[in-house]
Amino acid sequence: AEGDMDERLLEEMLQSCLNTGDGKLLERAPEETEAKVRQIFAEFDQDQDGWLSFQELVALGAATGGELTELGYGAICDEVGADPALGVSQEQLAQMYACGMGDGNRDHELIFGTCV
Repeated sequence: AEGDMDERLLEEMLQSCLNTGDGKLLERAPEETEAKVRQIFAEFDQDQDGWLSFQELVALGAATGGELTELGYGAICDEVGADPALGVSQEQLAQMYACGMGDGNRDHELIFGTCV
């Protein structure tokens, strides 16, 4: 089924991350990308609580041509050390992009256009 393929792809992306074994990712986004991640985070943190909830990440995915299931959300939270009840922090969103779960530069362009 198509959903199974999406979950397999997500698992492959998670496995490709440099992981220290304690849920903390080793990769860090470059400064320019961090600024873009801050803008993306601010745009989708609708309740301004400092976390991107499942629904807020679904909205981010929809704006950038992606789709997120609750199972995928749980896997992402596990990988970046996020509490699914709270959501993903700005730093954890940067970690997601750094390990290949999306492209921060492409997403920024899709959301805001080429003018910054």
